[in-house]
Amino acid sequence: MRELADFTVQQDAAGVAVLALVGPYTVAHVADADARLRKLDQPVGRLDLSGVTAIDTVGAWICWRLIRDHGAAVVGQSDEAHRLIDAVSRAESEAPTRPPRLPLISRVPAAVGQRMIDWRDGFIRLLGFMGALLVAFGTVIRHPARFRMTSLVRQVELVGVSSLGIIGLMSYLVAIVIEQQGAVQPRQRHAAPSWVQGPCAGPPHGFRGAPGFPGPR
Repeated sequence: MRELADFTVQQDAAGVAVLALVGPYTVAHVADADARLRKLDQPVGRLDLSGVTAIDTVGAWICWRLIRDHGAAVVGQSDEAHRLIDAVSRAESEAPTRPPRLPLISRVPAAVGQRMIDWRDGFIRLLGFMGALLVAFGTVIRHPARFRMTSLVRQVELVGVSSLGIIGLMSYLVAIVIEQQGAVQPRQRHAAPSWVQGPCAGPPHGFRGAPGFPGPR
């Protein structure tokens, strides 16, 4: 049976609440204990880590959160736990995890304006491409010798003739899948009784019928 992280809360002789963590405080074992620790509402004066058998950055963050929120002193920590808790404490940041969201009255006009700007830029690029294409056609018409017929034939060969093999193979495989699905799916979802073969076929001998499905007359 997998060992899970756990904890106990006890009072010492001076009446200080001691929170003792027990078991492996790693990402694979700490989910239940973390949920219960978040609901802990009593103040903790000391955090005992002597019962922690393994710890990773997730467990170190839980320990640091307890130390920060309760102002608890740490006892019984191993060298690895000390290093991880120290690293996690120095990596803490107050920066928001999500960017600020503008109000609806500002967000909608901004989104519409940005979309219009994107359309304008796309239209300008399209005009530029069409203009460059017309210029290229005009240059070829004025100077036919500049047209590279050999390069055109080579590209047609690569894109058309040389790709016929892979196109045929893909078409064959797709046809197999479509044929298999077309044969199996209707049979599984809309299967008719074996005696329904045509307009002249009737129910088997002894068929009494069912509600909404009359039997032989």
